[in-house]
Amino acid sequence: MEDTISKLTDAIVNPLLKLMLAAAVLYFLWGVASFMMNREDESKANEGKQHMLYGVIGLAVILGAFGIVNVIADILKSLK
Repeated sequence: MEDTISKLTDAIVNPLLKLMLAAAVLYFLWGVASFMMNREDESKANEGKQHMLYGVIGLAVILGAFGIVNVIADILKSLK
């Protein structure tokens, strides 16, 4: 069971979380660029701020999920 959990975590879960993390970082950076380019237009600047906020929230959720997955995997490995 220990090998199955580590293989599943290493082959599927961790790469998927890393991909989601990269997407959240890109979304945040898109918000920063949108905010910086549209500082004069208040509605577009607010839209950029929203993208930045959602990017930070996404990063927090993904990092939390990464931690939870690793804790659960470690617990299951120790139940051997």
